[in-house]
Amino acid sequence: MSGFEVDGASLATEPPLPPLEERGFEYARAFQNRVIEWIQDGTEPVSVLRAPTGAGKTATFYELIGSRDMTLLVYPTNALLRQQRERFKNDDVDVAVLNANTLEGHGHERTEQLLSFVRACHRKPPKGGCRVWKLCPPAPTPCKT
Repeated sequence: MSGFEVDGASLATEPPLPPLEERGFEYARAFQNRVIEWIQDGTEPVSVLRAPTGAGKTATFYELIGSRDMTLLVYPTNALLRQQRERFKNDDVDVAVLNANTLEGHGHERTEQLLSFVRACHRKPPKGGCRVWKLCPPAPTPCKT
């Protein structure tokens, strides 16, 4: 896969780049600044970011969301999905959850539904636009898409 990958992210701190500083960060982890640099470079469409829980990945997502028409974030657990969904909603970020509760069928049927959902958003964006898409495990309570 081409793209920027931060694996085993360094938790060393350094002065924050302006987008993090503007969000109130007095320091940044080195990997956060590298992610911001990747976002601002804008040449690669795909990124994989893996860092420990609580390392500060979400802080970089705001810059990514603000710089792209659509962003796909993948979460490994329902608990994290719910936490992040609420955080983004509280910050007025349009969020859609795509999972077993919102997609029907199996295999290729779900893939086609997912692609149709994305294409429809590009043709006629919902109020507020298409900003964040989260593909995740089934949530206990289905979310409106």
